[in-house]
Amino acid sequence: MTKHAENFLSVFSQQGFQKIDLEWDNLDVIAHTKKTIIQGRKRKTVKEDKKILDNISGSVRNGRFTAIIGPSGTATSTLLSANE
Repeated sequence: MTKHAENFLSVFSQQGFQKIDLEWDNLDVIAHTKKTIIQGRKRKTVKEDKKILDNISGSVRNGRFTAIIGPSGTATSTLLSANE
């Protein structure tokens, strides 16, 4: 570990933050949505489930720098929100 990283972790611990490991296994996130369709001349609202994350596993270890990256629309923000 670099000296800079050690200093950062030292300050981080002094601020009262608890050091933890985070792990998830077989994580699914499903969005319940409604969409309007037109059948003939009538509008109809249909409920639809959309699987955003499907069977995702991973971990973040204390003292390690971890990046979750991907292009727009690949559910990286959803993954972070699901682990709050």
